[in-house]
Amino acid sequence: MAAEKQAASAALKIADRANTPEAILKVQMSTAAITDLNAKPRSSAGKRALFTIMTVVMASILLAVAVNYRVVAINLSATQFAAAALIVIGIAIWIGLALSYAMIKQLSRQRNELSYWARHDPLTGMLNREHFHEYLADILEESGGNSRAWSLLILDLDRFKEVNDTLSHRFGDELLQQIAARIIEASPDAELRSRLGGDEFAILSREDGHSAVMVARQIQSMLETAIILDKIEIDIHSSIGIASYPEDPVTAHEFFRRAEVAMYHSKRRGMGLTVYSTALDPYNKRRLALLGELRGAIENQQLLLHYQPKVDLTMNRTLGVEALLRWKHPEHGLISPGEFIQLAEQSDLIRNLTYWVMDEALYQCHIWRQMGYTLNVAVNLSPRNLHDPGLPVKLGGLLAKWAVPAGSLTLEITENAIMFDPERALKILVRLHDMGIHLSIDDFGTGYSSLVYLKKLPVSQIKVDCSFVMNMIQEPDDAVIVQSTIDLGHNLDCQVVAEGVENIETLERLRGLGCDQAQGYYLSRPLPADDITSWFAQSQWGAPLARSTPVAPCGPLDLPPQQAFS
Repeated sequence: MAAEKQAASAALKIADRANTPEAILKVQMSTAAITDLNAKPRSSAGKRALFTIMTVVMASILLAVAVNYRVVAINLSATQFAAAALIVIGIAIWIGLALSYAMIKQLSRQRNELSYWARHDPLTGMLNREHFHEYLADILEESGGNSRAWSLLILDLDRFKEVNDTLSHRFGDELLQQIAARIIEASPDAELRSRLGGDEFAILSREDGHSAVMVARQIQSMLETAIILDKIEIDIHSSIGIASYPEDPVTAHEFFRRAEVAMYHSKRRGMGLTVYSTALDPYNKRRLALLGELRGAIENQQLLLHYQPKVDLTMNRTLGVEALLRWKHPEHGLISPGEFIQLAEQSDLIRNLTYWVMDEALYQCHIWRQMGYTLNVAVNLSPRNLHDPGLPVKLGGLLAKWAVPAGSLTLEITENAIMFDPERALKILVRLHDMGIHLSIDDFGTGYSSLVYLKKLPVSQIKVDCSFVMNMIQEPDDAVIVQSTIDLGHNLDCQVVAEGVENIETLERLRGLGCDQAQGYYLSRPLPADDITSWFAQSQWGAPLARSTPVAPCGPLDLPPQQAFS
């Protein structure tokens, strides 16, 4: 009996892994566990009726024996009566055993059916997320340290929410069922398939990374065929991430996480398919720890700003600087913003971080004004801050606090930050512009903005992204993009700043194209406040001293900005 149970359990696990109609049918026949996988659990009304009838029959027999006991006893001899009693008792026992067997069989069937649906998605019949992880861990453990290749594909449908919102969830469920059928058809050799939840699926196959890419492309090819729902043709596109074993991780959790990282990278970039590599992975234990420590870094004065000059190409003098955040970590030393800004942007911490940078930059701008340098200071604005209705009021308070004119501050905003919610962004940008604050489009040419919309923005500056500037001498296409951007900026009545100037040839080429300002390592790398102040006086591109007497401060200037900020 134990061997039969073990064999049935093994057969169910094989069916779970194969997840094909044929395998499921074999398990149904061999284990009698499930009679109809697509049906809901059977109603027990018929069983209850049978149980009632058989109980009544038994009770009637026993009652008849009891009532007619005397008659039976008188008309039958002792031997005959004993034989009759035994027959009645035997019938009652047989009925009881039959009834018990039927009930046990039904309970076992229901238990197996419930067990199956506890492991599977009721909509598609695929494994659910929990048991996919369980089987994945078992498979990797069985593989041990051998060289068998495994590939994990995580698939997420693009714009699936539109189907639900437009046609209702009923049609969304029908779409998911058809998608699941196509995934099964496109991956016949897969070891496991799962609907992880929503519009996300997983496929585990015994293949290396290259073969897995072919499987992923086959799936995407089958999904590209339109599906008809409610007489409407639905075009389906998907984003797939692939991770390979043993090239990548050794644990099921890490294996799954890396495939998800690749999938989300593919979805963000609109690439359709991405194979995991460490270069794509922004999530690791160190960065997670840094996020926890970043809040304390503000309070413990571990943050500082470096400043990179913007040189006017007509005057050959520095008229402004860009404030760039750095973190002086007690253990890891100086940390660049690329390691922690993205994490901060995923939480509300980016708001306080940005306001700290603005406060520090305006404090330093005030110090320079006292020294006679009337410089413009540029600060990068995060998308969260850009869509904060209280931003203009807070900035007005900081400008008044350090007695800095609004025209001495430039806010650099990326195209994508604006296009996240263009109408709301436009309202806030207009308020900032009316205050006298300058606005600049950062990394121009790398986003997804509309030129029709950009011409409505109250910007006064466009920054050409360094990816176009750095190789413009060697790459004619980059030079054409830079020239076109300069012409476009001037036609929009904006100044143009080129980032990434790393040699004299690029600087002179930009000057010849009519670029207004340049910024890059050839002129100066970002420097701390004291060092850049010395550079103003010593460099051939230094900042000119103003002839007018600086305005007296209004704020509590004896306090460092970390203490004065509120």
